[in-house]
Amino acid sequence: MAVKDFKLELNVTSGQAVFVGEVSGTVVFSTDQPRSFNAITISLKGCADVAFQTVYVSRVFPNFSHDDYINEAVVLWNQEQIPNRVLDPGHHTFPFRFSLTGRTLPSSYETIWGRIKYVIEARIVTAPNTPQYDKIISKTIQVVDTVDINIPDIMVPVQREEQIRTSFLCFTSTSPVSLTVTLPRTGFCLGEGISFTASVNNGSPYSVTLEAVVTRTDTYRAGGQTDVNRNPFQRLGQSPPIPARSTFQWIPPADQCTVTTATPTIANSGSISLEYNLAISLHVSVGSGYGLITIPIVLGNVPPRSPVGPLKPPQYPPLPTHPRYNEMLAQRNQMIAALQQNRNSGPYAVQGQFSGQYQAPPPGQQQGQYQAPPSGQQQGQYQAPPPGQQQGQYQAPPPGQQLGQYQAPPPGQQQGQYQAPPLGQQLGQYQAPPPYEPPSKSHEATGPQYEKS
Repeated sequence: MAVKDFKLELNVTSGQAVFVGEVSGTVVFSTDQPRSFNAITISLKGCADVAFQTVYVSRVFPNFSHDDYINEAVVLWNQEQIPNRVLDPGHHTFPFRFSLTGRTLPSSYETIWGRIKYVIEARIVTAPNTPQYDKIISKTIQVVDTVDINIPDIMVPVQREEQIRTSFLCFTSTSPVSLTVTLPRTGFCLGEGISFTASVNNGSPYSVTLEAVVTRTDTYRAGGQTDVNRNPFQRLGQSPPIPARSTFQWIPPADQCTVTTATPTIANSGSISLEYNLAISLHVSVGSGYGLITIPIVLGNVPPRSPVGPLKPPQYPPLPTHPRYNEMLAQRNQMIAALQQNRNSGPYAVQGQFSGQYQAPPPGQQQGQYQAPPSGQQQGQYQAPPPGQQQGQYQAPPPGQQLGQYQAPPPGQQQGQYQAPPLGQQLGQYQAPPPYEPPSKSHEATGPQYEKS
């Protein structure tokens, strides 16, 4: 009576397991005898998780965030749809479809520090309120957001200019190198050539070269902190050497500046952002001198409405798996479970301590040099015991005496009747001198007395 060949088949049309606009497929299984199931459901879940660490004063603080984007379930079949409430033996097929249009769903994404993940799950509910006996099969799918570049703000020309001065040893050229970069627009579709023009007015006595690179910027936000990673993504080309005292205009071929395989720009997620930039750098052959112009661009998957020539079909890179991120995510789950067990649950004030167990140090004291006063004592009336002494065996010195010059009186003696022994003598071998009494008037020293003549 077991379920056989339980499969989740997805409809893939582009040759890749990538879904743009909708996710569709079929739930397939077979039974050899009549079965009474409660329901057959399909669900689509999508979320973003970020896990990175920040270091502050030689302490490591973990930062986590979790955002849900979609959690939708559809009932494909239930026992009320048939009179006898029994599924006949044989091969069964249940198609499904999820529409992704009109939703704020960022593209699938995964690095060491964060990921945007979508999972589709098929479930055979054997009986109500008994999920431990359900038959479950799930798959991680790659969803690509529809990024339209036909926006007026990114379909206008952009121009940037920079002046670079060259030097050799202690001599600086009086004529700078002028670099001007012009883009017809800042929005480009995957598979389309990134067209730009770089003009150089080389007034220096040295030859220079230009290099074009597309860079990516990954931004992660969690726990009020931000982590930014900038890395080169794709090299577009290099210009020929530009001689000294000359001008040059570099327009590379479009087929050399085509970005085909990439994840579209992610700008609709609160915890993860993915941005691209066109970086044109200028290098001097002799001496020192370096110029860089960076222009933000948008990589989308909707072609521009104006004709741009033939487009290559876009390709989306497969999502890697990072064991290090899975370890940090497991650490996050453990910390959340610990917070749920603690009554004073709340944000972490110090690593390993809950917000209800920690008291911040007063101004001017560092984290490791301060100890909170016990219950019943105020902040300014308490002083922590020195290292090696417990809380109940130590008494703070009175006002006006330093910590190392004062010793608390033994039990049974008050503060003003006791005097500490001098250095080098123990407490039981020393007896304090009697209290000092001022001399009377009859003992005043008046010097030698002489009789009056």
